[in-house]
Amino acid sequence: MPSCAICIHPKHFSIDKLLVEGQSERTVAHQFSVSRDSIHRHKKHIDLKLLKARDLNEMLEADNLLGQIKHLQREAYDNLELAKGERDVKSISMALREARGNLELLARLLGKLQETKVVNVLISPEWLSIKVQILGALEAFPEAKEAIVEALQTHTDGEDELEGGTN
Repeated sequence: MPSCAICIHPKHFSIDKLLVEGQSERTVAHQFSVSRDSIHRHKKHIDLKLLKARDLNEMLEADNLLGQIKHLQREAYDNLELAKGERDVKSISMALREARGNLELLARLLGKLQETKVVNVLISPEWLSIKVQILGALEAFPEAKEAIVEALQTHTDGEDELEGGTN
């Protein structure tokens, strides 16, 4: 006889389903009037097949989405060929734009396109303001100012001439 309170709970299948779907332990515990600790201990008992089924379902959904995008891409190419045949410049442009958008989306989904934003802090107004304040505060300490200017220039590779120099 199982000693887990959730395994013998009359609604253990519903509890398992919610846990596998990713519901929080606290939410499930509250919904079924059981302790969060019981839910936490029970998670170890959930059939591995349920977890694998969730992963398989996610993969199938992703494959379906990928298939739909590929279908849209084929449609865009078909429209492009039609527009070329009719020598319709406006339609050719629209079909190319649609094909490009589909390729970008496909690349993002496949992880082939990285969308990272590069921020150059060396030219940001905030950094320039801070730099001026630091160098101003170091006026009374010329050796320290010189050391900091030198260190900062090393990190900027000479791209950014520091204001206030070392006189």
